[in-house]
Amino acid sequence: MNGRILLFKGTSQYDVLRHFTDDLGAAFRALGREVLILDLASNKYNVQVVQDAFSKECDFVCGYNLNGHDLGLGHEGIKFLRDIGIPYIGILVDSPLYLFLKFRDISTIGMPDNFLITCIDKNHLEILEHYGKVGLSTFLPHAGSYAQGIGECKDMVSRSKDVFFCGTYSKPNISWTQHPLSSLLNDVAEMMLGAENIQVYDALQQVLRMKNYVLSPEFFRQILDVVVHVDIYVRNVWRARMLTELANAGIKVSLYGNGWDQLPCTKSFDVHKSVDFVECLQIMEDAKIVLNFTSFFSHGSHERVFSAMLNGAVALTDTNGYWKEQFVEDKEIVTYSIIQQNELPEKINTLLSDLPRLDAIAQAGQKKAEQFHTWEVRAQEIIKLVQMMDGIRSIKA
Repeated sequence: MNGRILLFKGTSQYDVLRHFTDDLGAAFRALGREVLILDLASNKYNVQVVQDAFSKECDFVCGYNLNGHDLGLGHEGIKFLRDIGIPYIGILVDSPLYLFLKFRDISTIGMPDNFLITCIDKNHLEILEHYGKVGLSTFLPHAGSYAQGIGECKDMVSRSKDVFFCGTYSKPNISWTQHPLSSLLNDVAEMMLGAENIQVYDALQQVLRMKNYVLSPEFFRQILDVVVHVDIYVRNVWRARMLTELANAGIKVSLYGNGWDQLPCTKSFDVHKSVDFVECLQIMEDAKIVLNFTSFFSHGSHERVFSAMLNGAVALTDTNGYWKEQFVEDKEIVTYSIIQQNELPEKINTLLSDLPRLDAIAQAGQKKAEQFHTWEVRAQEIIKLVQMMDGIRSIKA
């Protein structure tokens, strides 16, 4: 593998995926690889740019959330990738449920066997089976990013923000009341709100089993297209409950994001408008605790946990199987139960009352993240995956 690597950069909320692309490109270059980043959002992007990109030997093409799956050229781009056989690596950073339109677009052509899809939650791999026969799929977690110009991390005494939380909020809205399947979707929402870290896909399956419903694959896929509305609703309910609990306990939270004026309890917080990814990392560098909420993962990762660690903060996140597998509780990471949120304020106060202990957790978490959860580590894993895929395809040939 001596050819060039093509990375496709698209658009995303707060420019997160654009920065991920830059970080991954830098990681490949650090491994001695030639990288070309193609910006799908540029007004200079056209067919000639694509032709020039492939004028040189290319080992593989890569994009987050299926960016570049069609080279920005529609179905002709998918066919081109399929016909030339160069591996396309689609690095998902959301559940496949949120990308069903892209998967459906690919499936109209037929899922090329040179498409390799990675998921950030092990349970997402099962969802992929409903969107076409992927050549190879596997679990690949998020990675963390450093704040620009970061030197030696500040100790806890020097950090001005006690608890930092960022994210978007929308007032919980049951948007499916008029949907023909509203009763079923209500049951799915109820199950998710009564359980710890159950994903909407798993909750849907459990409800169907409880009702003794057996659906054809086509009917089940149609439900998947609408069940994301339940996922969004439940996420906003949990966020509102968590922050209300903290506000009632008098916890100082530095809150960044859009829509929080819809939640009255946030008036007691230090509320700011949303910031881009670069500024978010800089705030982490000045925070003692980075509070995270990922109830939509049951065995997977979110970059905010790794980024918090890399920038010297303590990552406080809701528990799931992956965090238990990767980190030592209360030594490298601190987790909380989403269904026992009343315990969260005491956990935060206990941490903030013992800054030497907070420093020790932050340093241990940073060491672990630097060893296992940077984009350089992920770049090495991606190269190994491509080599494995090439080996499998050579056997088939």
